[in-house]
Amino acid sequence: DALADDGVEVVETDLGEWVLQLADEEPSHIVAPAIHKSREGIAELFAERFDPEDPPETAEELTMFARERLGEL
Repeated sequence: DALADDGVEVVETDLGEWVLQLADEEPSHIVAPAIHKSREGIAELFAERFDPEDPPETAEELTMFARERLGEL
């Protein structure tokens, strides 16, 4: 939070934490922070935030999509 307050763009690199950062939500569990999020909900979030040409739907596609987006940063 302190870095963001100083204008530094902070991007989570843990998949669950990154999903929550995109959704502007707090973690629901210390070990599995996004356990409350469904696959469909994450797919909808990615579609809204990134408007992909071919929206990911399966867990594998969502993971690869996130990996590619994080790799671009």
